[in-house]
Amino acid sequence: MTFYNGDKAWSAKEKVETVAKIHRIAGYLMLLIGNVTAFTGISAYFGDILGNDNRKVLGPISLATFVFLVALFETIFRLRNRYALGQIPLQSGDKREFTLEEVD
Repeated sequence: MTFYNGDKAWSAKEKVETVAKIHRIAGYLMLLIGNVTAFTGISAYFGDILGNDNRKVLGPISLATFVFLVALFETIFRLRNRYALGQIPLQSGDKREFTLEEVD
């Protein structure tokens, strides 16, 4: 934030939105890397150390479950918060204009 001097007036997209998107993607990437690490550890432990190839399938199941749950909860979050800020329903052709005093 040291180098952030604010956005230009009437910019199409604020830098905060871009930083938030990068932060969200980086967070999911870190979660995925952690789960891939657990997946390889489970597979190596049951396959190489214990010699039980039947349980090697637990690694992929764990990873698939993680990906499914993240997709499910992200979808639920986005659907529930779509109208969280409130939407003003407009009739077709309905347009409202505000004066500068009303905006202030």
